[in-house]
Amino acid sequence: MIRPESRTFVESILAMGHNLGMRVIVEGIETEEQLQLIRALRANEAQGFLLGRPTADPMARLRRGWDGSLGAGAHQAESLRQEATIW
Repeated sequence: MIRPESRTFVESILAMGHNLGMRVIVEGIETEEQLQLIRALRANEAQGFLLGRPTADPMARLRRGWDGSLGAGAHQAESLRQEATIW
């Protein structure tokens, strides 16, 4: 459950960034509820454990992506990125 004061804080930061013409990346997304909230609030991008766990070699995922074989977390992040461009 997302606390009301947390939602208000995130809403305020997103509004400030967007009003300044900035793209806003939300970090620390760990639950579906958090992801749904930031989508509803129109965050441009997101990162966190829900979308992809840290790896010993973070560049490995990017190198795999260059040859077209992205992992599941990268597909989720790409999906969110595509949706964000529609917002």
